[in-house]
Amino acid sequence: MFSASALGHQVGPGALAAEWFTEGTAATVSGHGQFVHDVAHKQLLWDADGTGGGAAVTVATFATPANLHAQDFLIV
Repeated sequence: MFSASALGHQVGPGALAAEWFTEGTAATVSGHGQFVHDVAHKQLLWDADGTGGGAAVTVATFATPANLHAQDFLIV
């Protein structure tokens, strides 16, 4: 569960839409932020500007590999 205010109010309350989540090492969309699940490094990142110039920040590091999907997230 993530707070909309912590995400800069870019994402409205409710289930996270698929375009706000990707697997890999970098965001894949421009125009809005995106969660990035870096499976290889067992990290969840938030990239507030998507493919813009700003860096992603780590919001979670997992001890074991996690199987994450957009529908696993709830924005409040």
